[in-house]
Amino acid sequence: MFTRHSDKPLLALSAMTSIVLLLSVIASGLSAISAWAERDLNAFPFKNEDWLRYLLPTPFETTGRDRLMIAGASTARENLRYEVFEAAFPDHDVFQGSFVYATFEDVAVSLEYIEKVYGAEALPDIMVFGIAPRVAANEPDDRPFTMGLNRYSPYYATEQEPTHIALKPKGPLEGLLARSRFLFSKSPERYRIGLLAVLNHHLTNGASAAEDEPALAKAANWLLDLPGVGTVLGKFGYPELRDFAFQDVVQYSISPYKYTLDRPLDVPMVTREDYEGDPVVEWWPSVYFWDPKQNEEATRARIKHFADFFERHGIRVLVVNLPEHEASRLVFDETDYQAYLEIVRSELKSAVFLDLRDALDPVDFHDREHTTTEGSIRLTNKIIQDLKARMLTPSDGAQVAR
Repeated sequence: MFTRHSDKPLLALSAMTSIVLLLSVIASGLSAISAWAERDLNAFPFKNEDWLRYLLPTPFETTGRDRLMIAGASTARENLRYEVFEAAFPDHDVFQGSFVYATFEDVAVSLEYIEKVYGAEALPDIMVFGIAPRVAANEPDDRPFTMGLNRYSPYYATEQEPTHIALKPKGPLEGLLARSRFLFSKSPERYRIGLLAVLNHHLTNGASAAEDEPALAKAANWLLDLPGVGTVLGKFGYPELRDFAFQDVVQYSISPYKYTLDRPLDVPMVTREDYEGDPVVEWWPSVYFWDPKQNEEATRARIKHFADFFERHGIRVLVVNLPEHEASRLVFDETDYQAYLEIVRSELKSAVFLDLRDALDPVDFHDREHTTTEGSIRLTNKIIQDLKARMLTPSDGAQVAR
């Protein structure tokens, strides 16, 4: 009896150890699948927290090829299509590095983070940076990239300086806590997208020459058509499944885009005088009514800090003033808007500047600033033409427009 009783703690410990080892093996396997999916299957985890991708090493693994980075806020994420850049520049590694609410400060510190954590070779050779007045105005005050580093980066936290955001190393304990926080709270989302990317790979590559649609996609669409299935899935946040093919939804789920399957919004046409009553994000009036001449010195200093970094590292930068819906153009004061453009141009002398403010029609917009899929493809192709004609040479692996 004594021997059996003394064995119980040992058996419990052994069982717990086995469970931990099993979970570790599963987590390692899922991490490997996710890394492969991010590297080779165009998987973009953290659709709603896109700044977290900077904490993943896979987007910054070097292959010896030139790197082209798309940077900016959600407008650059939605309006500049990474897959169109990949098709136009097959000899480049294209990284969609845009994240919500990014400003000049955020993009500058994101580049510094890449250099410090992943090495100077992980920095882009070419950057396409989509901007708008909000990016220069540094609005809103609370932006998620720095908060994400502070909470989840095992290496660096941030500190606000007068002209920029600085990185400060974390101590061992602080770094361990941040790493654990990221692994336990964010890994499930990463694993889910990795597995969906594998499914998408089989859906898009599973068709035979005799059929237009893979058998797996046919079976999934048949299942979705069963009575009540769409309603149940809608309860879990997938109402778009009722209107789109299963394969389209899977592809959307692993992409960086948030509005691909959403219907365009009805954008109200309001005057500058009417705007204060317009029901949009509460800090947007501070963007529309921003006077660039106020605090001009601070604005120039932030932009100059970004310029100093890319000039020091030899990064070729194409700055694109992104299109705006005519409803937004009506609200901006034209004198203030031209002052914003002058400040950006004068501080980014070594960058190529492309003003596409009025390049698209209202039908091309999902809302005031984000474009539809068709609008973004048209815009991206326009930018690629300018990029090839004004910045690249045959040695860059791209045909130069004449």
